[in-house]
Amino acid sequence: MRLRLTGSVYSSSDKSTRDYLYNGDRAGARYYNVLEGLNDARVSNFLPRFNPGFGNQTAFQINPFVKFHGLEFFGVFEVASNGDDAAGGSFTHLGAEAIYRFGKNEQLYVGGRYNTVSGEFSDADSTIDIVRINLGGGWYITKNVLAKLEYVTSQYDGAGYKGTKFEGADFNGFVAEAVISF
Repeated sequence: MRLRLTGSVYSSSDKSTRDYLYNGDRAGARYYNVLEGLNDARVSNFLPRFNPGFGNQTAFQINPFVKFHGLEFFGVFEVASNGDDAAGGSFTHLGAEAIYRFGKNEQLYVGGRYNTVSGEFSDADSTIDIVRINLGGGWYITKNVLAKLEYVTSQYDGAGYKGTKFEGADFNGFVAEAVISF
């Protein structure tokens, strides 16, 4: 059995830095352009990823990890708060992932992931909620090549989306992907 508990704290105090804590191309959100064309023509390669967009912020995260034989669990508890005390606002991210690895060298896996984000951009804004569920499996063809198939469903709810392109937005479907990593 392996157990690990990690945590991190990040604080940005200068509005001009416009840090990239929640921007960029991070693994795990591979649904490029799936929400494009919703009520506006703006193109963003990073939708449906979520970024609270706080100019300065404090964020902390705690991640438990447990592995017992081929079964793994990874959790996320994260809170990001707006560094502008006059405006307020914060978001909470909860996530849980369970994977079972099997085969001669654990090169095959099946698993599922649950993620939710909930909060407000400021104290004056209404709450928004995002819920995403993934179920899938994969095969490590080599140490650096992975083929996977998953089903994903994602929903955007809350009064904070009223009048925006995300009001009532959701998506679901299958994703087949091959990944090469070094």
